[in-house]
Amino acid sequence: MLLVTSAFHFFVTCACNSRWATAGGDAFSCQPNACHPASRLPLPLDVGFAVVQLVENVDEVPRLELRVDAVEAGEISEAGISALLEFLDFALALPLLQLEASSKEGFQLTYNSASLGAAQLDFVRRLVCWCCEPVRQATWQRCKRWKIVVAEDYGLNQVGKLLLYSAFCLYPPPCPTYLLTDAAAPLSVCEGEGPFAPNPDVVFFAPNPETLAIARLQCDLASEVACRKRSGSDAEKLPDEATGVVPSASAEGDGRDLRREVAPKKVWEGKLPDSIEVGFAEVHQGLSRAGVGFLKILGREGDLTDAGLRQMMDFMDAFVDSENSAKGDARGGVGRGASTPEEVGRAEHLVQGGDQRGAEVLALQGHPHHLLLPLPTCVSDLSLDRPRRKRGVGRGLQALSESPAVRGFPASFSVQQEQQQQEQQQQQQE
Repeated sequence: MLLVTSAFHFFVTCACNSRWATAGGDAFSCQPNACHPASRLPLPLDVGFAVVQLVENVDEVPRLELRVDAVEAGEISEAGISALLEFLDFALALPLLQLEASSKEGFQLTYNSASLGAAQLDFVRRLVCWCCEPVRQATWQRCKRWKIVVAEDYGLNQVGKLLLYSAFCLYPPPCPTYLLTDAAAPLSVCEGEGPFAPNPDVVFFAPNPETLAIARLQCDLASEVACRKRSGSDAEKLPDEATGVVPSASAEGDGRDLRREVAPKKVWEGKLPDSIEVGFAEVHQGLSRAGVGFLKILGREGDLTDAGLRQMMDFMDAFVDSENSAKGDARGGVGRGASTPEEVGRAEHLVQGGDQRGAEVLALQGHPHHLLLPLPTCVSDLSLDRPRRKRGVGRGLQALSESPAVRGFPASFSVQQEQQQQEQQQQQQE
């Protein structure tokens, strides 16, 4: 049904584009109001969990808005996300958006959702990575702002802000982003004759070009994984340990020796070290007193480099294949520097550890100026090209508000206290 709806949408919109080409011509580019606005816009597309459309707001700048309205009780699916992203690509290629590009006015994106849970945050992360793909970077640089609109009862409380801070810490938005409860609310206000100031009822998230490099790297890796999966039999072939290349199926039967290079596997000689430094971060691994494997990343002052990122990922890959990971669930936290006191705080999340252990609560104490996040948000997606990496790494981030196990969880809880509690529970069971 989704494919039929999508095909119908493209057929109707292409017919509109054909009418522009025959009837509008140069008159459209010179006289943008010659046609009724409704005739220039594509039809809305229902992707199951949301309705996406291109609208024109005559009382707002930028006028053109890509709007995603979440559907109540709609389940976010991979097919729905793919259809939504295809619509965004299609809409940004329309003549109306090309006219906007020449005027330098730009466009905006609005996401209306009743609440922010794990599924919604994952969708926002996917959207950030998708916008950062090289073929779309130039297009999305014309986007002036994002708006994330939530229900008033959900509001701009600490949970909502904390969840978005967590998502944007590793996947920052490519343009200024605002969290608000009313899409029509002004982003800045003026009291009396004074200057305009930010609206106190709106939460602002600034883009972070440095951290955005991580999201772009993740997106590149995800694209490479998708290409390998689409290549059929190539996806099942493992790289040669000596040469680090994968034979291509296209080379079979025609006498050609075509091979696709992949990154050579990193081999740690002897025992895996307890920690490494990569300039901008420290990575620690080991076993807790309760015998549970852990992996912890602490952000440090330093330049973010591709070499450091790859060294860090190699270390994490080696940990997942190590004895420590096999003895317990791979769990950990990421410490990222926080620039404002509001961003500083201890985030306790529910991390789903493994297939058999289920959900366990993990909190890490770090530097007072570090915001702690669960490891799966930055590791599981970076390790898709090796299925065995999923064995010890947690499967995702659950929203704080959705977890009854986290309610009332003390903010001063430390790793040592967690280990002591686990030891006491084991003693009681014995």
